[in-house]
Amino acid sequence: MLWVPGCEKGNETIVSGSVDKTVRIWKEKNGQVQATAQRTVVDEKFEPGQVLKEHSGSIQCLAILPELLATGSSDGSVNIYTFNSTSNEYSLSQTIRTSPVYPLTLSLHSTKDGTLLAIGGSSPHVHLFASPLDTLNFTKIASLKGHEDWIRGLDFTSHNSDIYLASASQDRYIRLWKITQSTTHTSTNDIDALYSLSYSSLTN
Repeated sequence: MLWVPGCEKGNETIVSGSVDKTVRIWKEKNGQVQATAQRTVVDEKFEPGQVLKEHSGSIQCLAILPELLATGSSDGSVNIYTFNSTSNEYSLSQTIRTSPVYPLTLSLHSTKDGTLLAIGGSSPHVHLFASPLDTLNFTKIASLKGHEDWIRGLDFTSHNSDIYLASASQDRYIRLWKITQSTTHTSTNDIDALYSLSYSSLTN
C-alpha cells in the first residue's frame, strides 16, 4: 500500500495491491476531527474508487510518482499506468514482461530527462529500465550484478546530477549504486546516451 504523492490535504489517495490480482485506488472521504480529553484524533475515511484488473496474478509490489504508477505481479509482469487528471483515473500504458523473474520490489525515479524504473525479484540482479520524457516507453538499459540472492527492496535518491539506487537482498547485503547522467547526449529518445550508465557498486 502506498500514498499517492502530491495530493492536497483533504484529497489524499492510497493505492493498494492484493492477492485477488487487483490494484485498488482509495480516495479520501470527508475527514472528521474528534476531540478527546487527551488528544485530537483525525478520523480519515477512505472509499474505494478505480479498480485495475489487468494482472492475472497476485500483486507483489507497487511504485508511484505523482502521475505514474508501476505494479508488479506474480504473473511475471510489471504494468505501467499513467494518471489522467481530467478523468481522475489511471490507464494502462505499457506492460513489461519479466518472466522467468518474478517482481518483488519496484522503485521509480523522475529526472529532468525522463524516468528510471528499477525492478528486483526472484533473481540476484537489479533490472534497470528508462523512459524518455516526451514519450512514455520503458526500455531495459542495464542489469546490476553484485547480489547473490533475491532482491527484496529498492529505493532511488539523487544528489546534484548523480542518482543513487539502494538495493536490499536476501544475501543480507544492502548495496548502493551510482548512476551518472550523461552530459553529451543529443536526443532524449536515445536512452543509452541519455544515462550512459556509469554505475558502480559502492559496497563490497
